[in-house]
Amino acid sequence: MNKVICNRIDFISAAKIISQGYDIFHFSDGATFTPIKTENKPTYQSEYKKTDAGPLMTASVKLTVRYDPEANYLKDIIHGYVLKLYTDSGVFYFGHKDFPAQLEYSHNQITASLTFSNSIPSVRLK
Repeated sequence: MNKVICNRIDFISAAKIISQGYDIFHFSDGATFTPIKTENKPTYQSEYKKTDAGPLMTASVKLTVRYDPEANYLKDIIHGYVLKLYTDSGVFYFGHKDFPAQLEYSHNQITASLTFSNSIPSVRLK
């Protein structure tokens, strides 16, 4: 299992992405990545699993934020998200318009724990 500490996370609703390459995006008018202000360093974890249908990569990003019921990342939960993760090693993207990251969260009226996750078919290179 890989675990990466992130310095910053930006997000966009998958519904606002017209097309997506590896690191090239075409957004609907006015759409852009938006930063998430976090209370701690977010963590990214990924794992390859062998299934009957073939290899599967499961991954998640966990973070804590100040709870805001009007936060933009809660407004388009049904479509899923693409995240832009900033690490000491560089920037990478989590999720895809066709395989968006899904958000689950819980809160205590002060802070919220967010978990973005997805599973995608994968091929392990030798």
